[in-house]
Amino acid sequence: MGHFHILELVTVRVTPDDDPAGSGILVDGSLSLPFTLEREWSGNSGYYFEQYTISMGDRQAFQSVPQQIYVRGLQSRTAYRDHVDERISLEPGTCQMLFLIDDVPMATVELEVKALASA
Repeated sequence: MGHFHILELVTVRVTPDDDPAGSGILVDGSLSLPFTLEREWSGNSGYYFEQYTISMGDRQAFQSVPQQIYVRGLQSRTAYRDHVDERISLEPGTCQMLFLIDDVPMATVELEVKALASA
C-alpha cells in the first residue's frame, strides 16, 4: 500500500472564456463553452497525480486526464491553471467538481452552470 498524503485545495476559480469577469460554466444549448480552471493546493511537498470530474446529480459528465503536479509544501500555495475547451453535456443549474489526488477524493466544489445569454 502506498503513502497517503492529504492535500488541501485552498482556492478554486472557474471562469468562462467568453466572460472572464464571470464565474462558473456557460452552456450554449446543452453543451459547455470553453472555460478556465484555476486552483491552488497546499500540503506535503511532493509529486502527485491530480484529476477532476464534473457531475450533475448522479451523472458524471466529464473526467479529466490525470496529470502530474508538484506541491511545494504546507507553508506555500502551488497554483495550476487549465483551459478546458472540450464540449461537456451540462444543463443550467449547479454541477459538482470533484478533485482527486492519486485516485483519492480530496475536495468537491459546486459550480454554477449558466445558459449563454441570447443576443
